[in-house]
Amino acid sequence: MSNNRSNSFDVVRAIDLYRSQGLNAIPLCPPRRHDRMPTWHRCSSPGKAPVGRWSECHSEMLSEDKLRSWVAHCLHAGHPPNLGIVMGGVSKLVSLDADGSEAVEACELEYGHLLDTARFTTGRGVRWVYTCGPPYPKSRVLRPGVEVLSSGRQTAAPPSLHPNGKRYAWFGCTQRTW
Repeated sequence: MSNNRSNSFDVVRAIDLYRSQGLNAIPLCPPRRHDRMPTWHRCSSPGKAPVGRWSECHSEMLSEDKLRSWVAHCLHAGHPPNLGIVMGGVSKLVSLDADGSEAVEACELEYGHLLDTARFTTGRGVRWVYTCGPPYPKSRVLRPGVEVLSSGRQTAAPPSLHPNGKRYAWFGCTQRTW
């Protein structure tokens, strides 16, 4: 249980940090299904789906009251939430997601000149994050395993835990300042 408390503290601290930097950081469902979580009928993707309704946070900052309620929902069940950052206009971010070593290599070859930016490891690859102003690119798949995440999407972010047990982590730093 002490490990859960430590993870809870890290996630809550990271949410506060990201939000202090103007990012719409939101709690995501814990990375594994648990009997004590009453909302699993709504959590379509453990570790990657918002704890609450997506409609409440995809286009404007989640209210502080709602944020604390969503986090408390997970902590009350004894399982720390993951952390997501909403992409597009609400956070002024887009990301390039590469799942799998072949996708990461393809990005490095094809987009190498664009990859000098903030990046973090995910459970299956790497995510590069870019600050961006309007117009925002459309979210879309560029090739198998490579996707642009923008308006209408969110990304699980450090210090989240992927369902496969790997922790999301920033390259070269413990936190990111935007």
